[in-house]
Amino acid sequence: MSSKTFDLTKMTVEDLFRAKKERRQRLANLPFQEKIEIVKKLQAVARTIRASRRKVRRTMTNEKNVFASFLEVLRDFAGEPVKEWDVVEEWYVNRALTPPAVPYDKRPDVICVTSSGRKIGVELKSWLNEEQIAEARSRPDHQWVQSPTPVGFYGDEMLETLSKSLVAHTGDARYKDLGKLIGLDEVYLLVHYDFKSFAYNTPFDAPGFGFKEAAESASRVLGGDGGYFDRIFLFHFLWGEEKAYRIL
Repeated sequence: MSSKTFDLTKMTVEDLFRAKKERRQRLANLPFQEKIEIVKKLQAVARTIRASRRKVRRTMTNEKNVFASFLEVLRDFAGEPVKEWDVVEEWYVNRALTPPAVPYDKRPDVICVTSSGRKIGVELKSWLNEEQIAEARSRPDHQWVQSPTPVGFYGDEMLETLSKSLVAHTGDARYKDLGKLIGLDEVYLLVHYDFKSFAYNTPFDAPGFGFKEAAESASRVLGGDGGYFDRIFLFHFLWGEEKAYRIL
């Protein structure tokens, strides 16, 4: 087949095989160094695809674990039992549904249906101080299961981190009218403190102050305004110490 313009509707099976054969011949006639460069590029693309798939699988698994644990702790978070749920990547696939257009095919992280048929979306966010994590990872002698900063009162750095995160998330325009756009009755925000936060960030153990007090502080920060979210929850996702509070 020539490289001139052709009509795809008139292409036959023989044309496809002939084109494939011509392509093989062109590749075979390339100088050795050019072949090496092509192989390197193909390998780089393959590595990128594999890494992307692994990242998606890890993220999806973590979101499933967090929400499943949250549901065990606070079964009535929606005001009634949840009948079914899935992370968004599996929601449409498992039900043979056509997903909405990009980027709404990936939002929110979890979709569930309550016993009365209400469809609720839940967006998951980590409660992390990224600056502390960056500092910890930059230390060659750092033991990653230790706090990168001296143990201090949780109400300082981490409460400030939580406050800033809540303000940023509730005002994130990506979630504006999300419920209407993909057919949800309500959209919730779930902020979770997990092992990564525990490992890298300032611990919150202090006399007279714990996760409950942190949740109460977060509720005061919101002042009854959830922005683009109908309900907001704070979840302590550490094995054996799971706690959940509705802060809006």
